[in-house]
Amino acid sequence: MAIRGRKPKPTALKIINGNPGHRALNKNEVQVCSGVPECPEWIEGEAKKEWDRVTTIHSQSGIIAPIDGSQLAVYCQLYGEFVNAQREKLPFTANMISQMRALASCFGLEPSSRARLSGVAAGKQTNKWSKLDGKK
Repeated sequence: MAIRGRKPKPTALKIINGNPGHRALNKNEVQVCSGVPECPEWIEGEAKKEWDRVTTIHSQSGIIAPIDGSQLAVYCQLYGEFVNAQREKLPFTANMISQMRALASCFGLEPSSRARLSGVAAGKQTNKWSKLDGKK
């Protein structure tokens, strides 16, 4: 069963926007380490090109983190299958397009989703715990 309602806005984004709803902020929100996920070795061809493109674009933005690797891999694999289907004039189902668009939206790869994302400036620390492991 799906979770009802809108997806919750990250606490950091609420703070940046001045908490316009004046609702209590989540003090226990999970923090993830920033950085670029490693590309799985099974990603190849057009999917690998898309992986490289997306990770290059978002490498300094703070939009993706290593924990996002599996979702990014699924998006890139679907993208690679889409490109190959187009080249070979093969059908690509509406369900697959829907999945690809949903994942693309998560990574800010369409104009409307980019408007909802907030990144960080290059060189700024994005994780308060990163000092413990020597990373910035």
